[in-house]
Amino acid sequence: PDLWNAFTLDFLKRNQEKPVFVYYAMCLTHGPILATPDTAKTEDDRKKNNKRHYRANVEYADKLLGQLWHGVHDLGLDQN
Repeated sequence: PDLWNAFTLDFLKRNQEKPVFVYYAMCLTHGPILATPDTAKTEDDRKKNNKRHYRANVEYADKLLGQLWHGVHDLGLDQN
C-alpha cells in the first residue's frame, strides 16, 4: 500500500497539468490481515495473518488516504 500511495502521488505530480483519472484500489483490510508498519513489533510479526490486525489496517488505510488527500491538495488538484 505504501508503494501504491507513493506511485499515485508521483503520477499526479508528473501529470498535474493534464487531465488524469486515478483508480486507487486499496488492498488493506482484505486478506491476509497483516501487521502494518506502524504496528509490527518484529519482522516475523509482519508476516503473520491475524485478524487482530484488522483495526490497525483500517487506521493505516486512513493514514494513507490522508497522505493522498494532502498531496492532491498541495498540488492544487483539489480545486480542479
